[in-house]
Amino acid sequence: MRKRTRFSRRHSDALRARDFAVILFGLLSSAFFGFLFWKDLNSATTRNDKIVVAHLQSKQRIVQRKFNDRVVWERIPQNSALYDEDTIRTSSGAQAMISLDDDEGTKVEMRGNSMIQITYSEEGGAQITVSNGSIQVDSPEGSKPVSVKFSDGSVVEVDGGTQVSVSSGENMKPGIEVIEGNVRVKSGEKMAVLSSGQSASITDKDGSPSISRKALTVISPPKEMTLLLFDGTQSIVDFSWNAFGAEHDVVIQTSPSRDFRTVDYERVVRSGDGRHVSVEVGPGATYWRVFSDDGSGTPDYSAGRIVSERIAPAELFSPTDGCAFPERTQPPRVDFRWQGNRLAAHYRLVISTSPDLSEIVHSSEHNDAFASVSSLGEGTYYWNVEPYYPANGTGFAGASEIRSFRIEKESETRPPELSSPADGAEIAWKESRTVPLIWKSDIKDAEYNVIVARKRNFSDARFAATTKSKRAEFSADEDGTYWWKVVRHSGDPSVSDSKPESEPRSFTIRKFVPEKTKLLSPADGYSFENVSANDFLWKSSAEDIKNGAVMRISDAAGNKSGECGAGKNLPDDFSLAKGSYTWGIFSADGKEITKPRSFSVMGFLSAPAILIPQDGSELVVEKDRAVAIEWKPVKGADSYSVKLSGAGIKREFEIKEDGSGTMRADVNLPEGIFTAEIRANSKSSESAQARRSSFSAVSFSARRPDEISALSPAQGEKIDGLAALRKPTAFRWETGRDSSKTFTFTLDRKTGGGDSEKVETIRTSKKSLSLKRMKSGTYEWKVTGKTASGIALESKSSVFTVLPVPDLPTPVAVTPKNGTVFDGAYFRENRRIEFRWKAVSGATSYTFTLRRKSGKTILSRTLSSTRIEISDLSLFDVGSFEYSVTARQVASDGFVERKSKALEAEFTIKFDLPKQVETKTPGKMYGE
Repeated sequence: MRKRTRFSRRHSDALRARDFAVILFGLLSSAFFGFLFWKDLNSATTRNDKIVVAHLQSKQRIVQRKFNDRVVWERIPQNSALYDEDTIRTSSGAQAMISLDDDEGTKVEMRGNSMIQITYSEEGGAQITVSNGSIQVDSPEGSKPVSVKFSDGSVVEVDGGTQVSVSSGENMKPGIEVIEGNVRVKSGEKMAVLSSGQSASITDKDGSPSISRKALTVISPPKEMTLLLFDGTQSIVDFSWNAFGAEHDVVIQTSPSRDFRTVDYERVVRSGDGRHVSVEVGPGATYWRVFSDDGSGTPDYSAGRIVSERIAPAELFSPTDGCAFPERTQPPRVDFRWQGNRLAAHYRLVISTSPDLSEIVHSSEHNDAFASVSSLGEGTYYWNVEPYYPANGTGFAGASEIRSFRIEKESETRPPELSSPADGAEIAWKESRTVPLIWKSDIKDAEYNVIVARKRNFSDARFAATTKSKRAEFSADEDGTYWWKVVRHSGDPSVSDSKPESEPRSFTIRKFVPEKTKLLSPADGYSFENVSANDFLWKSSAEDIKNGAVMRISDAAGNKSGECGAGKNLPDDFSLAKGSYTWGIFSADGKEITKPRSFSVMGFLSAPAILIPQDGSELVVEKDRAVAIEWKPVKGADSYSVKLSGAGIKREFEIKEDGSGTMRADVNLPEGIFTAEIRANSKSSESAQARRSSFSAVSFSARRPDEISALSPAQGEKIDGLAALRKPTAFRWETGRDSSKTFTFTLDRKTGGGDSEKVETIRTSKKSLSLKRMKSGTYEWKVTGKTASGIALESKSSVFTVLPVPDLPTPVAVTPKNGTVFDGAYFRENRRIEFRWKAVSGATSYTFTLRRKSGKTILSRTLSSTRIEISDLSLFDVGSFEYSVTARQVASDGFVERKSKALEAEFTIKFDLPKQVETKTPGKMYGE
């Protein structure tokens, strides 16, 4: 018989417990090491031995950094600091926006598969070395020049107010494309200056570098573009370019693949037809290339990629729409959460008291998709979140819906809250059994009944008093335990007091037993704003008082700053200057009775220095755009009280110190004169007293930006069509008090049905421009610009009409007339056919066409005279023919300004057979 092994229940339970412990240990270990991996992946090294030269403002996909003195690459998150001599690289399809730490905010946009190194020196400023890939440098007006260096030693010096795209690589010639502004290119001993809309490449010619200008420069789109598609937007991309030298046809192609194996769009723009085309691209990635069709067979391509991303409005999570938060003794904390977007750099949270967000009470920007606000009082509020997208300078877009929430005063008041003595406290008395009774109450206008008893049910009341204050004194007849409570009677009939009675508390009274002398407050290391006699509390034994002990305050140098007997108080007018001090109880001969404690007097906080706006300044304010009030942070402050008044508004709000540097409050303002006041605050803590500063104030005015005046062509103006062909149409505009260094001119042509097509988009620094040979039609034009501070300027749209060009008069036939018949009699006398017509006034040439009645063209000529003679009669045979003559008016460069309707005429060539054939006698034939 087979032996069976039996396991006891105790043994089985032990195995299960051991297995559970092993599995639990394995899971905890996996979670721990997973957390370490995540932390390592999403953290960046900080250094104190190198200066910070830039910050990674935003990124998509993987961006890595390598220190100059190390060999390891690390992933860096958004907002990471970049140090001198750091090398940065991006993965395929990635993008990174880097902000240099200069005063003007120069931006460097890195595209996919790019690698650069950033260095900085006091003499040369910032230098960017491009090892591979392509970048775009955007240097604002007034900024210091930035140098871009290639691996072959060539240098591009970028002036302020310039946008330039540069590229380089192992199998790529260094290339420079100037979008706006000016750059200087130095390669070896060669130097060239490139201006807006020009490009060049650096080649190795016969062993020495050469700077070759390109005949075609694509101004837009950039080589790597993320097209953000919001609700109501189309996937339309504007292509614009500049051509230099001899102009050729320009070809634009798009493809879903990088190698252009299939071309899903191609457009040939003929020379002279403009330098602007709008192209609709599909979802996902679209590759494009633009080249000049010069007939060489090896065109120089400008190529890039467009990635379309559909962006939904930001989705709000909490607080839910219409919810309410209770307010008791202080404003509640409201937590805001929303759905983040990987393409957004940060988010702007706006809270307003109006449904259209015009009355902003709070505006703040956050890197994460959540925020907390604790400064809102009772009322109804409206809020939304708007992400900031750095791609292509999109800015704030894709705002969420507007939601509301309420902050309501607690409808049910809390019962009175007993403060002192604490529940169960023991009170030792010396001379009398008097006990101060203190409580709190939410209702200000109220009367209180204070009751003290020995029993918890208050059946043996020993004390009862009525008072309007929140304090009373009870004198006991004997030692022991007592119970006390407070009953409230509201003096305001509009207040519903549903819980007027406090919870009872107990305390015990006993005779004082002498203790050793000890210090009570302030605690060691405490900080005061200003100090008074009542701020020092201590207990002294009767023996120390009898022996002449004193409480002494000394400054940092050991000098006596205040003193009184250990059983007495400091004088009522006692005060101390700012500084560090110690205090303690000392014997009459100066020996320490207590260990001295230190404290400091800090004084009032410094008043904030308001940076923007300056006192007496005028602000130009765009409608629905918040105005920034900025001030320097005050050391020691944790919040700021801001008051804004003027033009019929009065706002007060609190801004918390966030440690980010310059403090800021964003407010929406109408036009008017305003006063802004700011005070620094520091709240109390266990080791410090609350502190405040005085208010800093500035007065300023706000106004809307002046419109750009569209002068000519004026609204409704009609321009002669022939004059528009012969003379360039001049567009003129003028600015008001607000000027712009550059303007964007746009011209659209109405196409019917309310639609229009883009004709021109031109950037210029002048206040006028001219367009040649405008076709007839109805046009709409406007001009936009920006002030030096970024305020948008715009003109009203102006509509004008270029009238149709009238046709030339139709030529009149002289010969042959319509229906003319040429027979044998005519041809016996004439061996040619002459065509003549009357001259047309204004015509410079005529187009003559001869064809058979069947439609086949026999002859076509362009003539400067009013006649043509055809002597080659072999062109004709018997039958019907047509001829036409069109008058033309042609400019000196060959442009046809206008034509006439064609003269159309018919004629017939006809030979009749003879009625009787007469023969001659032939004579005698040979055969006869």
